[in-house]
Parts: sequence; structure tokens; C-alpha cells
Amino acid sequence: MRRPAVYGLACAALAAGASLALAFSSGPPASRTGAPAVGGVAAEANCTACHTGFPLNAAGATLEILDVPTHYLPDSLYTLRVRMTSTFAPPRRWGFQITAVRDADGQGAGTFDVTGLGTVQIVAGTSVYASRRYVEHTSTGTFPLNNGPVEWSFRWRAPATNLGRIRFFAAGNAANNSSTNAGDHIYTASAQSDPHPLLDARPRAADDALEGAAPNPFHAGTTIRYALARAGAVDLAVFDAQGRRVRTLASGSRPAGPASAFWDGASDAGAPAEPGVYFVRLVTPDRPAGLARRVVRVR
Repeated sequence: MRRPAVYGLACAALAAGASLALAFSSGPPASRTGAPAVGGVAAEANCTACHTGFPLNAAGATLEILDVPTHYLPDSLYTLRVRMTSTFAPPRRWGFQITAVRDADGQGAGTFDVTGLGTVQIVAGTSVYASRRYVEHTSTGTFPLNNGPVEWSFRWRAPATNLGRIRFFAAGNAANNSSTNAGDHIYTASAQSDPHPLLDARPRAADDALEGAAPNPFHAGTTIRYALARAGAVDLAVFDAQGRRVRTLASGSRPAGPASAFWDGASDAGAPAEPGVYFVRLVTPDRPAGLARRVVRVR
């Protein structure tokens, strides 16, 4: 069976001719996660086009996407893992690819970071997948002769605003290290992350608005600016990452137009808030679910 490290030689030949094959010799070509059609974007191919001999997701191995947050926080960085196990006889070699897409329109979601990680790399999608980015193995990340389980780790930064549900799709290869493309086992997996409950949908035209805090991050204090499309009752408050109210900044009736509030970094009880991630949420009659922005307090 062909090694994951040279998987691209066969796939590239199928997709673009043998002259392009060497460009993918240390990892698969983009858009091979087997992702279904999402938001009008066509389904992706999977690795069985190049690695033959067994059906997709045959018994004997598993592929998992780990540590995806149940609810993502805007602009927050998460360390994710892809794990693969196999009960097939050694020797083994491994490969994978993963992407993150918006459920609403199938476009790429958030940003990946692999700085300082030698076993993974990022490649860009093309054509209808041009907005998507993919994390995949490098030559080092094929873990030759490692009988597993194996893991790849990388970082994913959530979108800066609420983009709705984010879906993750991955494909993995449990290869037999035979330097042929026959007899490899290909698997797919998926996961999803929804916006934090404090987050509402994206702003509408002529609507209430909540700007980001400035400065942010902050130590001694920060100013939060907001605007109301019409006069009415407001609740502007700070919450911690667990959704607990820390400080009420404004409440009661307010006139239409721009306004601001200052948070000195203290709780309603007057105690200094611990350094960390917080959210400022604005609730109005037109925004009963609230608008939220992330703010970070540092030492």
C-alpha cells in the first residue's frame, strides 16, 4: 500500500496530470476530507480514489476529531487533535486531513495555526473550496512503523463573530507502508461546534450595535461603546466564560443613539475580576438574545 507521505502522487495525477504530482509528495492534495455537500458547496472527494483495496470506513480502525468545543467563543484559540487507531497487522504508516466550514454556506470557518509543529501543515483549497483551509500530515507526520494509536495536534482560532454552527470534517489513512496504493484503509469523521449561548446572530441593518471594548486586552479599565436604534430598556453586563454575570454596566431605559460604559475590571461586589476572558452582552427589546463581544483582562 502506498504510504500517506506520497499519497499525493496518485491523487494529483488523477486530478491534474502526472506533471503536478510531485507538488503533493509530502501530503495529500486539498479537499479530500470526504465532506458532504454543505451550504450549496459540493461534496469533497475522499482518499479511496487513490488508496484502494478496502471500502471506506471498514471495520478494524477508527478516526476521531477530539477537543472541538461544544460552544466556541469569538476569536478564541483552541488546540484540537485528530486520533487514529488500527487493529490491522503492522507495519503501519498514517495520514490525515481536516477542514472547518460554516454550516450556513459551506465556506471556510476560523483559522488554523501549526506554528512550530513539524508533523502537520496547512494547504489551501481551490475552485469551489477556495475559502477552505486544510491541516494535514507532513512526511514526518506519517509516523512510519508506529503501530498506533497516533495523534496529530494543531490550533484553530474561532471566528471573531457568531457565524453559526461550524462543522469539522476529516479523513485518515491507516496504510501498510508497502509503498503501493493497494490495501490502505481510509476513514472519515466529523464534529461540530455551535456559538456560545451568549452570542446572538450577526447585526442587521439599522439595528442596535455593540462595539468591541477599547483597550482590549486591558488591565485597569476599558470602555464599551454601544448604540440603540430606538429608545428602550437595556441590560449591558459583563459575564465570565461560564456565563455567570460579573458586573452590570448599564440597565433601565436609555435614549436612542450612541452611548458608552466603563468597566474598571471589578465585579458588582467590588472585587477585582480575575485575569481571563469575559464577554460584554447588550440586551435590548430588539435583541432579547443579546449582542456579545469578547474582552480580555490581563494582570
